[in-house]
Parts: sequence; C-alpha cells; structure tokens
Amino acid sequence: MIGQAHDCASGGCWVTLSVRPPDGQTPEDLAADTGATPQLELPGNLFDPRSIRVWGEPAAGTLSLRMDYWSEKYIP
Repeated sequence: MIGQAHDCASGGCWVTLSVRPPDGQTPEDLAADTGATPQLELPGNLFDPRSIRVWGEPAAGTLSLRMDYWSEKYIP
C-alpha cells in the first residue's frame, strides 16, 4: 500500500487505497485477483448490516481501490 484517503458525504463514506502490485503483476491482474473488476460487493451480516462495495481502477503502475459503505452517523 502506498497511500490511503478517507472521505464522507451525504451519509456515505469511502476509503481509497493506492496499491502497487508485486513485481511481475500488473494493476489490471491485481484488480482481477481481488475481484474488484468491475465491482466487488461484500454483503453485510447480522452484526453489521452495511454492505461494502469495492471498485478497482488501474492507473500508471498502481491500483486504486475504492471501498464505500453507508452509515447512519459519521464519526471521524
């Protein structure tokens, strides 16, 4: 991981991670391996009903993974 950002707006929040794939792997391959192409959805459960969606965007040798989730209340 080479960077991270956290933002919220209109009741929803997201985290963006910038990841450099290991040697010999392209950002596109890493996105496919993580299931983030075009989008991966991790369903909530009984204890935390929020679903998380993950998008992978390859660019310039890195992979940007954006994970969003919805919450009633945002506490930084």
